[in-house]
Amino acid sequence: MGTLSGFRLRDQLVVVVGGLSYGDITTEPCPVSGIALIACGADQRQLKQVVGNRQPQWILLADGLDEDVLDSLVHAARAILPTLRLAMVGPSDNVERCERWARRGCGVYLA
Repeated sequence: MGTLSGFRLRDQLVVVVGGLSYGDITTEPCPVSGIALIACGADQRQLKQVVGNRQPQWILLADGLDEDVLDSLVHAARAILPTLRLAMVGPSDNVERCERWARRGCGVYLA
């Protein structure tokens, strides 16, 4: 398989949305154990650009973002790449939120 700055094409590319300070945000993949992470702010325009340019397999939504913001980010990203898989971080004591996001297509809920 080909490489892109040491990133093997068979690896998983994950866009991490929110949860990082803006000084940590980069659009370059950071490979970690077969997973390349790209940090992105909770901004629709930036997310659409990253998803369109990088074609990630996953989007990982950080905890602490407003539900409406999360919903709009997911819709914007999936409008660009419908096959995008969804994972999110959330509180372990909020089962209703976990179930609600599972119904919206969230495949992984990390508590």
